[in-house]
Amino acid sequence: MRRVIGIGVLGLGVVLVGGVAGGLIWADSDSGRETIAGLARDGIEAAGLGPVDLPAIEGSLFGRLHLPRLRIGDPDDPWLEAEDVTLNWRPSALLQGRVEIRTLNAGRIAVAPPPDDGTPPPPSEPFDPRNLRLPDGGMLPPVSIDLRQLSIDLLELDPRLTGLPAPALLGVDGAARIGRGDPSWARLDVHRLDEPGGRVSAAVEIAFDTGTLDIEAVAEEAAGGLVASMAGLPGQPPVTARLEGRGPLDGWTGRLTATAGQLIDLDTTIDLALRPDPSIAIDGRLDWSGMGRAMAGLDLVPDAATEPPAESVAGAAVDVVADAAADAVAEAADQVAADEATRAPETADDNMGGAEPPPPLVLVSADPWHFALAARQNADGVVAVDRLTLSTTDVILDGTAGIETDTGAVQAHLTGNAAPGAPLLTLARPASMSALTLTLEAEGTWPQIDARLAATAAAPRLAGIGDGGPFASAMRLNASVSGRAPDDAAPADLDLAVDLDLDAPRPLALGLPPEAADGVLSLSARGDFDGADNLLTIDAAMLDVGTANLSATGSYDLTRGTVDGQFGLSAETLSRLASLSGLPDLAGTLGVEAKVSGSPTTGMTADISAEGRSMRLGIPAADAALGGRIDLATRVAVGADGGVTAENLSLATDTLKLGGRAALGPQGALDGTSLSLAVARLAPIAEATGAPVAGRLEADVDLSGSMDDPAARIAATLTDGQLGSIAVPRLVVDLDGRNLLTAPTGQLAVTGDTAEGPLALRANATAADGGKRIDVSDLSLDFAGTTVRGEAAVTLATALARGRLDVTAPSLAPLGRLAGLDLGGSLDLDLRFDADNRGRQRVLADGTADDIAVGQGADTVAAVGQLTLNADMVLDGGAPAGRARIAATQVTAGPVTLETVTLTAIPQSGAGGRMATAFDVEATGNFRGRLRLAAGGNIATDRQGAMVVTLDDLDGQVLGTSLGLGAPATVQLAEATRLDLPDLRIGKDGRVSLQAVMAADRVTAEGRLNDLPLDPLRRFQAPIGQGGKLSGSIDVAMGPRGREGRIALNIADLPVDAEVEGMQTPVISGDAGLTLGNRSADLTLKINGLGDQPLSVEADLPLAPFSSNAPTAIALNDDGPVSGRLQWAGDLGKLALAVGVDGHRLAGRIDADMSVNGTMSAPDVSGGIQLRDAAYENLDMGTLLTDIRGDIGVAGRCCLSIRIDGRDGGSGTVGVDGTLNLTDLADPQMDIKVAVNQARLVRRDEADATLDGALTMTGGLADVRLDGTLTVRQAEIRLPESMPPSVRTIEVVEKRDGRIVADPGTTAEQEARAGGLNLAVEVRAPGRIFVRGRGLDTEWEGTLNITGTSNTPIIRGTLSVVRGEADVIGRTLTFSKGVITFDGLADPDPRLDIEATLAGSDVTAIVQVTGRASEPELTLTSNPVLPQDEVLARAFFGKPGAKLSALDAIRVGQGLATLTGGGGGGFDPTGFARDLFGLDVLDIGAADSGDAPSVRAGKYLSDDLFVGVEQGAGSSKATVELEVMPNISVDTEVGGEGGASAGITWSYDY
Repeated sequence: MRRVIGIGVLGLGVVLVGGVAGGLIWADSDSGRETIAGLARDGIEAAGLGPVDLPAIEGSLFGRLHLPRLRIGDPDDPWLEAEDVTLNWRPSALLQGRVEIRTLNAGRIAVAPPPDDGTPPPPSEPFDPRNLRLPDGGMLPPVSIDLRQLSIDLLELDPRLTGLPAPALLGVDGAARIGRGDPSWARLDVHRLDEPGGRVSAAVEIAFDTGTLDIEAVAEEAAGGLVASMAGLPGQPPVTARLEGRGPLDGWTGRLTATAGQLIDLDTTIDLALRPDPSIAIDGRLDWSGMGRAMAGLDLVPDAATEPPAESVAGAAVDVVADAAADAVAEAADQVAADEATRAPETADDNMGGAEPPPPLVLVSADPWHFALAARQNADGVVAVDRLTLSTTDVILDGTAGIETDTGAVQAHLTGNAAPGAPLLTLARPASMSALTLTLEAEGTWPQIDARLAATAAAPRLAGIGDGGPFASAMRLNASVSGRAPDDAAPADLDLAVDLDLDAPRPLALGLPPEAADGVLSLSARGDFDGADNLLTIDAAMLDVGTANLSATGSYDLTRGTVDGQFGLSAETLSRLASLSGLPDLAGTLGVEAKVSGSPTTGMTADISAEGRSMRLGIPAADAALGGRIDLATRVAVGADGGVTAENLSLATDTLKLGGRAALGPQGALDGTSLSLAVARLAPIAEATGAPVAGRLEADVDLSGSMDDPAARIAATLTDGQLGSIAVPRLVVDLDGRNLLTAPTGQLAVTGDTAEGPLALRANATAADGGKRIDVSDLSLDFAGTTVRGEAAVTLATALARGRLDVTAPSLAPLGRLAGLDLGGSLDLDLRFDADNRGRQRVLADGTADDIAVGQGADTVAAVGQLTLNADMVLDGGAPAGRARIAATQVTAGPVTLETVTLTAIPQSGAGGRMATAFDVEATGNFRGRLRLAAGGNIATDRQGAMVVTLDDLDGQVLGTSLGLGAPATVQLAEATRLDLPDLRIGKDGRVSLQAVMAADRVTAEGRLNDLPLDPLRRFQAPIGQGGKLSGSIDVAMGPRGREGRIALNIADLPVDAEVEGMQTPVISGDAGLTLGNRSADLTLKINGLGDQPLSVEADLPLAPFSSNAPTAIALNDDGPVSGRLQWAGDLGKLALAVGVDGHRLAGRIDADMSVNGTMSAPDVSGGIQLRDAAYENLDMGTLLTDIRGDIGVAGRCCLSIRIDGRDGGSGTVGVDGTLNLTDLADPQMDIKVAVNQARLVRRDEADATLDGALTMTGGLADVRLDGTLTVRQAEIRLPESMPPSVRTIEVVEKRDGRIVADPGTTAEQEARAGGLNLAVEVRAPGRIFVRGRGLDTEWEGTLNITGTSNTPIIRGTLSVVRGEADVIGRTLTFSKGVITFDGLADPDPRLDIEATLAGSDVTAIVQVTGRASEPELTLTSNPVLPQDEVLARAFFGKPGAKLSALDAIRVGQGLATLTGGGGGGFDPTGFARDLFGLDVLDIGAADSGDAPSVRAGKYLSDDLFVGVEQGAGSSKATVELEVMPNISVDTEVGGEGGASAGITWSYDY
């Protein structure tokens, strides 16, 4: 049985061996080798590497094999070619466990980039720490490999791989033996066959039996070599690298060095142990400062042809880098220190005048980087990283890790710290921070892993946002990843979390209000990654900025590249995002939602909706269109080709609605765009844009063509509208245009009805001459008598136009109203366009405008008597010719009147063939004196197309001072306006020079003023004398990098044009200066000539932090620190003269020394002002205050206390006491009390008054309120005995549309009426207000309440007569009633109700005055009733009018004139005597019977006691009146004959 089995096994073995032998023999046959080549072809093509050209393999599988050629890829452009490849090997060596290859040789191999068919590369094997091993002997293959000779005669690398201009040609030689028995070794040599040469050689030998390792590898190539080119090294410097080491396997040490010109210098030590436990330690230094500078674009390494000696270059590079690094680190350290001290640091970008800060890469690479790694693996399979360090200046990264390869347990810890001033922090620009710390921890059992990252940035800030300072004390970031990492068994399944928060946030530094401090910035995100589906899901993500937040949910398929998500933006207070958005006035609320799906390769769609309320953008036109509201809904689709469409578009605001479909193709195609627009109210939008349009607008717009050359069909209707000031019930606009940006053709029609009549505008443009010409025909405009007719033909190639345009406007008023202008005059203009005999564009113009006026009446802005235009010009950039002349007469504009103005323009050839225009201007007229100007220059364009105006000559006389130019002046009008004024001459010695640039993002100015005469100011009533000079300088720069500047002014020898008896006329001189910075402005002022010491002011004012978003904006910073001081001691009278206080006179001494600190919003004031021995006189009111003493001091940190006392020249006093709160310097608040005690404040010939009272003045400068009570203790008003002749005023009443239109006055008058103090004052007059003169002797009492403002007071109350008489032609009328009522009219015009009686022998005359004071009504009645012509005769002469003599009639006429206010005149002896004896009552008149005269005199001994006497021709009596109560008085009378009487009088006013 055993024998049978043995024979069977032997037979099976023979069969197997025979089969294998047979197979090998077949494989070595022609058909076998062809089959093997086919299988190789199929495998390569299946791998997606391209078509394969592989012929049959020649030779024998058991010895020498030969491959004539191999091509992979496009037959015309294969990416791999191999020719003449030979393999000579010994198969029998396999029986000894060895692969022995005698030779492996290739005649030529060419390599190019493989084709990219869009197929993603196969995924790499997932990282698995269980497979991690350090190098040891076990990594050698189980079978020895012996390659005795490897050679490639020619290896070609395609330029697409190397970046070189031509293929790189290489030769390769080598040999190797790898196995577990004998020592393993390898040798390789790669050398460049073409220029510039180069070689890589390596030799390695390792013997496990003797325990030694020997390595020597060298790579060298000249500048422009293969390695430098493929690595993209700037300048392609020479490259050298060397790795060498020799030693035992349990303690081998090697060294790796590498240099790349001046770019990189690497020096590394490697310690390696392969037994007993593998370990490796690396310690090195990398200097890449040259690389950093080159990558930043500062220094490029020169090529080999220009490269200086290596020693000098290296030395210079080391010096430059060392200096730059030292300077950068020192500057950064100083900056950080300053940041911490002020909490409002300036970034490097804020340094306006300093050197350009080094780029971040230069700072980061300035110092060498040190790195170290120490790792080991023990017998238990634990790999431990004991040390992982990377450090440079002020930056350290340090970590450890441990991995158990058998269980997969992982633990890692990494910490990092960037100290203040670390150059590495500059990489965060425009963000910055003072320090950064981070911690990374990971642990778990693979593939279950839990990783956490924590980072803290100290004092973070963002350049150009808010005030530029740190927006928090610290910003903290925490991120975590947990779950299953990918391995061979299963894909990844991870949970993700990110949180970001701020510590001690500073909203101001982000441009947010203080209330945003809670949650000013936070980020939270939660999600997971499913490796099985390659799907990243965001469950919830929220970015919160104050009350605005951005949320997102959704997923991203990494395999398909598709997104499916929902995004939302909610901003409850948009104003908090104003600074971040660059819109300072942004406000309102906004909510946005978007659902997005698709991928960039197949197309994406987004359903978008938005809702905004109370919105304001700060852009007038946009705000007007929004009206505070926006609602948006649409579906946006982005195709794979990049085309975008917005379907079902619906946009609604408070003023308009927009709907339809918008499309923009990948090449800018507009086909398919169809929109409808409805604007309910055009007026707000038009007002914001300056367009004089109002009404409702509906429009349909269809677009086609492309963005570069669109076509449009627009149909629009305006209803219930207004153009300018003209009502337009309906206006229709129809446009059908094609090729609008290249060769516009189509039709335009505008028709409608207006209040001025029909309006019709038509134009038709057609293409002619095969599209080479555009013909514009039927151009016409008809409107309110104005006609425009024209036609033109424009050749597109030359832009030559032929045609005409005729304009006739008998009245410009309708056209002005159409444009919203108040315009007057007429116009007749003819324009002709043609070609001259040389084919150049010729323009002829002839026009006249008469009686041109902008505005009417007092509001006329400008007026021209006649304007004429004559022009005949050839417009050719190469050879222009002709002349244009504009002449105007009687031109007025404000205070300037020009009798004649002439402008002549002559086209000329400018530089570079560009056309220019020379001009001459002459003008004569008057502006506060004779005016004369003559100027000449030219207008041209520069190479960039900007307009340049040059003024070559200037000769003139303005304000009595000559003007001239010492050198031409230029103005360049472009995006940035540039002014160059080298020498403007003013007067005899005055000079002005100025160079300035003004743009939206920058302003620079540098100039000088020398000895400018100040005499012209005298013509503006300035209180100065002759001879003063002004000098100064300006040097200011404001731009994206910051602002700085200095302005200095000097006034010399300026006399004050005023003389006061006993005072020397002051002569003033002084200096003023202003220095601007990014955060502050320093102000200095010193004035000499006003006192014992100069008046000096020094102030350091805080400015709002500079922002690169608004570099030219300057505003005070309310929260910034302020400091300042005011000092002066001198004569108050000189100060009053210097400031030109008209109608007032001051004298006395003033001493001032005040300081302010703190902030603008909370100033801290110290010091004070003292006033001694001062006097004040009001020349209009006659007020005289003497012995004035005052103190203005400090009351607390924010207030000034004011105390001023004075006398009225007698016993009366006036006192002022109060405070001025300076918490808000822009609007200081006052609380001031004024006490008046028996002060005689009115001293005039016609009036005299003594007052008591208490007033308070409160509020800010814009809303001062005056409250209190004034009591008139005694006043006397003296009526002049005669009035000058009067001129009758003719009232002019304006009527418009049949209605009377009140004249609002000029703008200045309206503003003047609107301003003034807010009043709430009660004026009490308990009696003793005497009105005398022209025969009148009355006493009044009453109370008035005054409200409104001081410019438009509102008076309510009454004045009543206490007693009164009027002497008319020797007879005395007694006032029986007198009431003057003020009833609160804006223009005070009281109502009168006055009655006086004259008792004759048989009749009593009654004179009544009623109505308004502006139009009083005089009524004369009698008792008994008589005709009016009899009343005066009977009452005054006791006889009928028929019996009056001629003299009596004259006296009656005089009486009537006196009663109506017309008669009187001459010397008043009664009044003179009354004043002389100090009496309150003194009159001489006829007795009641009319026969005997009498004399009466009386005086108030107190407010309630009156004593009087009366002496007649035959009698006399004395009277005493005592007021016991307001309504009850006791009257007593004693006659000269011994008679007496007494009585009680009760009265009640109603």
